[in-house]
Amino acid sequence: MLHNPDANVPANAPFLNTLKNTNALTEPVIGIWLKDTSSINSTTAPGGEITFGGVDSTRFVGDITYINCDPISPWTIPLTSFSVSGKTYLTTGALATIDTGTTAMLLPETVADAINIGIPGSIKMATPQEDISWIIPCNGTTSVSFTFGAFTATIPYSSIAMNNIKFQSQQTGAVYCASVAMYPVGRITPMKEWLLGDALLKNVYSVYDFGTNAATGGRIGFAQLVGSNSSSNAGNNSSSTDLGNGYAGSGANSSVESASSSIHSMSRVLQVLAAVAGIAVFTL
Repeated sequence: MLHNPDANVPANAPFLNTLKNTNALTEPVIGIWLKDTSSINSTTAPGGEITFGGVDSTRFVGDITYINCDPISPWTIPLTSFSVSGKTYLTTGALATIDTGTTAMLLPETVADAINIGIPGSIKMATPQEDISWIIPCNGTTSVSFTFGAFTATIPYSSIAMNNIKFQSQQTGAVYCASVAMYPVGRITPMKEWLLGDALLKNVYSVYDFGTNAATGGRIGFAQLVGSNSSSNAGNNSSSTDLGNGYAGSGANSSVESASSSIHSMSRVLQVLAAVAGIAVFTL
């Protein structure tokens, strides 16, 4: 995860601080393009590109849409809504931490449920495997869209089904994949922010500007990838449900933890599960 040099970050995260303070960059901006490697069976395939001091205009089309960050946590922005299977859910008050170092999405349980219920053939596991509580068919056509202000990012099915983490029904023999839409399992307190990782980022071009509005956390920009379905013209859906920030009782006096405290533990869990030989078996 890229630490914002002007945000509340530990002193042992000096990389961007050094770049900014030494004027090493033409602009205090970093552009990131992540390659979709879901159909590539090689751990050595090129994973993407990072541009220091600017953006790579060959990776995207149209304008970059910027969203001001919230100072609550590094690279955290307001989330307007999400859509799945033709239904739109408003997310009034929701904040999403955009994390380049996380594979999946860690969400409120109500949000993860809404996304996975919208996927035909999905199953909620009676006994979750760490934060993996939903499994889905490994192939499908359902997409999920997230709207940040005037920009809507569309995540295709190939980025939703985690083909490197599979489960098999003991009774039917059917094979399923873990869903990237997860929620924290077994935590006493909910997270304050949603956590959106590479499942989102490999479907947009993202820009991290720590010069503009630096004192309040900077801003994040999104642009449509060449050949993608993301859009900078978010439309309004007259049929929608307001889930708020997704957490029941998460007002000012509620007990919450930062998404950043869950990032590394979830990443370790996914790495371990993906490395296990064979396919996990569950009872259906």
